Amino acid sequence: MTRLSSCKRALAVCLLSATPLLVSLSASAQWNEKVLHDFQAIPDGSQPAGGVIFDSAGNLYGTTYDGGAEGCHIACGTVFQLQPQSGGVWTENILYVFKGNDGNDGELPAGGLISDQLGNLYGVTAYGGSGDCNLLGIVVGCGTIFEMSPPAQAGGAWTETVLYSFQGRSDGYLPTGDLTFDRQGKLFGATQFGGGDGSCDAPYYQACGTVFGLSPPKMKGGTWAEESPVQLQGYPAGPASG
Repeated sequence: MTRLSSCKRALAVCLLSATPLLVSLSASAQWNEKVLHDFQAIPDGSQPAGGVIFDSAGNLYGTTYDGGAEGCHIACGTVFQLQPQSGGVWTENILYVFKGNDGNDGELPAGGLISDQLGNLYGVTAYGGSGDCNLLGIVVGCGTIFEMSPPAQAGGAWTETVLYSFQGRSDGYLPTGDLTFDRQGKLFGATQFGGGDGSCDAPYYQACGTVFGLSPPKMKGGTWAEESPVQLQGYPAGPASG
């Protein structure tokens, strides 16, 4: 595999298309790769996290774990959009650059995005938020769940809202992966650490993680509420003896 960029191991969003396109593809059909965008770390992000999703207009959305702007401990990550243009060219728009726990914001998105019927985007950041979790003596926050709301008019700015800041105790620490909705509009996901007693990665992190749910407010503009998380118990001890 050739190196796409030497700038902080910049990654690329790629599109695979099948050729020829048939109703029933044969095993010998060839897929062709096209690089849609090369990330440059700053200002547009690096290390895309998770996958990408489409909207109804054919735009792509995703997050980068790093890059965006100097700040946090290295850089805080971004939410980006790729818009298709004529001639097969794609244009990148940075919808948001995270600021980190110093601004009560998220830091380092650690999963892909999901969307609701109104076009709002939802994801998690591994660090940041109002929690007081620390790593090697540095307060880095415990992670967040965030929402990106589209502008009222085309071309306007997107709005980022932190729906929940993890506190690193019974509620969890370091959320990763994609969120998912249920039919009532509740968000569900998982954290790698936090939860009950004990440690799965001492001395750096405490406890073994949670599965959490977040209920939407009953009225617009209200507060999302975390439900009682399921606290994971750590690594299996080994095969059961019979």
